[in-house]
Amino acid sequence: MGLSVRVSTRGAVLGIAGALCAAGGLVLPAAADDACVPAEGFTVVVAGVPEADVLRLADGRQVRLAGIATPRPLPAGQGQGAAPGEGAGQPISNTEDEDEGPDVPADIARGFRGEAPGGPAPLAGEAATHTRLEASRAALAALAEGRSAEVRPVGAAPDRHGRIVAQVRVGGDWLQERLVARGLARVVPAGREATCARPLFAAEAAARRARRGIWVEPSLAVRRADDPGLAEAAGSYVLVEGRVLSTGRAGGRHYLNFGKDFRSDFTAIIEDKEVGRFVKAGFDPARMRGREVRLRGWLTARDGGFLTLSVPEEIEWTQ
Repeated sequence: MGLSVRVSTRGAVLGIAGALCAAGGLVLPAAADDACVPAEGFTVVVAGVPEADVLRLADGRQVRLAGIATPRPLPAGQGQGAAPGEGAGQPISNTEDEDEGPDVPADIARGFRGEAPGGPAPLAGEAATHTRLEASRAALAALAEGRSAEVRPVGAAPDRHGRIVAQVRVGGDWLQERLVARGLARVVPAGREATCARPLFAAEAAARRARRGIWVEPSLAVRRADDPGLAEAAGSYVLVEGRVLSTGRAGGRHYLNFGKDFRSDFTAIIEDKEVGRFVKAGFDPARMRGREVRLRGWLTARDGGFLTLSVPEEIEWTQ
C-alpha cells in the first residue's frame, strides 16, 4: 500500500525539482485526493538519517516521521529504578513530545519496550535494542538518503526539538509504511499524528503475523482482553483484542467493559469531550456492545487493566 501524493502540473514540477530542492525546497500544492495526507508540503533532498525516524534535509532542517514508533535505547548509565524525567521511560521515538499540548499525551512518551514510568524493563537487553535501532536507521537511510523527498507536515508547529513532524514519501515509497511493513516500527496514533494510522494497520498486521523485526518480542504481542494477567502489563503501550461485553456512561466518561466485573476485568474509556470524534469515525461507544475490537494505547494498573482512548484510530474492528 503506498501513500499516493498527487501533485498538479506534474511535468513542470519534475523538470525543476532538482534545482529547487538544492536551493531549499519546492513547495507542493494541496493533495485534495488523499484524505489522510496533510494539504501542503515541500520537496527537498535528504542529506542524512541521524536516527531511525529522523531525516536531515539538505537545507539543515530535520524531519521526524509522524505516527510511528521505532526502538529507542536507554541512555548510558540509566536503568532500573530511574525516576520519570531521568531516563526511566524512553521515548517511543516520534511521539515523544510531551510539551506539544493536546497533540501527544505525555503517557505516550514512554514505553516502546514495555517500560513502566518508574523503571524500564528492556525486552531482550540493550544489545538487541541497539541492533534493531540500527536496522531501522539503516533501512530508512537506504530508502531516503541522497534522494528527493516529498514532505507533508502534520501541522505548523515543530516538535520540542524543533523538528518538522510529517508524512514523507520518497519516489514510490511511503517511508512510514515501509518501516512498519518490515517490522522496524509500529503504528502509534496520537493527536495530530493519528490521521494516517489506518492505512498503516494492514502493513503492521502483516509484519506481526510474520514476526518480522520488533514483533519477535513476546511482550509486544497482541493481548487478549480476558487475560487475567493483562493488568501486569500496566506501564506499557499495548494492543488488546476482545469482545465488548457491555457499555455505559458515568462521570463524563463512556465505558467499554470487557468483563462482568470492572474491578477485575479490562475496561476502556472515552471521555465525553472526545466522543464526538469517535461517533463521526463510526465508533459510537453506545453501539459497540457485542463487537470484537482491537485497541491500542497506554495501559494503567487500575482494576483489571484500564485504557483511555483519545483518538478513533486507537480502535480497529476485528469482526
